[in-house]
Amino acid sequence: MPANPSKQKQTRNVLGLPAKNFRLGLSLVPLICVTASPSSGQNPQDHQKSHETQERRVMPSEDSLRLRLIDLDIARAETEVTATNLLHRILPDVRFSASLGVRDLYFGDPSSTNQLVVPSDMYRFTLTLPLSAPLDASAHAKAELQLARLRVERHLELLHQERKRAAASVKLRMLNDALSLALQQRALLERLHTFYDMEFKAGRVPFSTLIRSRLDVLSSQRTAHELESQIEELTR
Repeated sequence: MPANPSKQKQTRNVLGLPAKNFRLGLSLVPLICVTASPSSGQNPQDHQKSHETQERRVMPSEDSLRLRLIDLDIARAETEVTATNLLHRILPDVRFSASLGVRDLYFGDPSSTNQLVVPSDMYRFTLTLPLSAPLDASAHAKAELQLARLRVERHLELLHQERKRAAASVKLRMLNDALSLALQQRALLERLHTFYDMEFKAGRVPFSTLIRSRLDVLSSQRTAHELESQIEELTR
């Protein structure tokens, strides 16, 4: 006798598979979930943090940009020194001008029968050399002083950055030592809190002692978190 169709329909599960294939369907679910999950099981927040870290590594630091600005001012001052030296001062100012026309212009002179002729095409070539230019070296001296001042500023900037790096290194070492002590303290307080928790369940310590131990653990965790934030800010 053939089986009841309604009963055959009830033997199918939520995946639409027969009962004998239900175990196979369940085995496929983890595989589908793993395939749809992000690669390597990486947390999206961790991926964003790594991307921001790479961007910070690519971007130049503030100290390097400040040195770059000083180097640009030095290059401009060197150009000014070259443009005001003796060789450039004794070179004459050469100018050439020309005008082109279609026809010559004639002007009559009322006092005589002569005519003045202005040619259609005229060319002019002039050389100008001020007499004071070879002897006046004030502009060149100012350019040299500006260049010397910029070089001193660059040297001072390097010294300032070196002192700042040394101070940051000392501060980083102190923060790492403080973080190590804070982590050890937190581990001891957590063990003490676990002990008080067992004693409280046994009825040998009051509830206030357990709460104080938990507050001490939270305080140590906050201290360690603050130290870690300072270290991260200092190492950027």
